[in-house]
Amino acid sequence: MKSVDPIMPSNDEIGGKIIGWGTGQTQSAVDKTEALAKNLTRARVEEMIEKGLTKDWVKKQFSMYEAALKDPVKARNINLKPRFDLMKKILSLWPG
Repeated sequence: MKSVDPIMPSNDEIGGKIIGWGTGQTQSAVDKTEALAKNLTRARVEEMIEKGLTKDWVKKQFSMYEAALKDPVKARNINLKPRFDLMKKILSLWPG
């Protein structure tokens, strides 16, 4: 069974609840994530930070997605590129 840090929410909780990206392997999930990235503002990123999002987590996800996009098998995951783009946008809007 996967160990979960009791302080840090799971990736699904962070992505789905704090960030609000689309979940599941559906076009609807992709569309939701793409719309979120397109309309993301610094104020919204600040709200995510207040809810517990950390820059370290975003950087780790960004690196993971970047590496996965180079793997032809993993790159078939339709959520990969939209989430990579979203992490890039969040980092670009990170305050400070």
